[in-house]
Amino acid sequence: QAMTEYERYRFVLYDQVRRDAGGGLAAVRASLAARENAAIVPSDYPLPAEARNTATAAQFKFVVSPEDGLRVRSFSPNDVVLETNLPAPKFLVYNDAYHYGWQVKVNGRPEKIWRANGAFRGVWLPAGKSVVAFHYGGMGLYALNLTLLGLFYGMFIVMIIFLRRERGVSAPLRGC
Repeated sequence: QAMTEYERYRFVLYDQVRRDAGGGLAAVRASLAARENAAIVPSDYPLPAEARNTATAAQFKFVVSPEDGLRVRSFSPNDVVLETNLPAPKFLVYNDAYHYGWQVKVNGRPEKIWRANGAFRGVWLPAGKSVVAFHYGGMGLYALNLTLLGLFYGMFIVMIIFLRRERGVSAPLRGC
């Protein structure tokens, strides 16, 4: 039941993180079943001071309304912008697939996104008001897309020239 409830919510706020000792999804399920207030992160995660916080709430907090300290300002497939107002530093788990192409800025400063709870994105957020901007891709992805688009158009033009020559049409293309 804990896993089903967890999957319903897009954002979850934790007070702590705990390194995965090799349990994978089983460790996440056990943590959720126990209602631990600690997100599960990879074993190579460097624990910042916030992660060692012992003054924590009894359990994690599902974000269900702006009163929970988080509001979605904008959302698109490649960009998500959040506004937060938190009483203490929190580890945000965004229940959307982790992928190395995602980037995040907190108050305009780039931060590292961590794989959290097995397959999702996690980032530490400071206390107080913040703007958190997730963005998928970067200049490399855009350069790749432009290169592929250029190759597609180049092949299309070569195909038209080839077909015109096969038909014996030698007049130049007009009005295209």
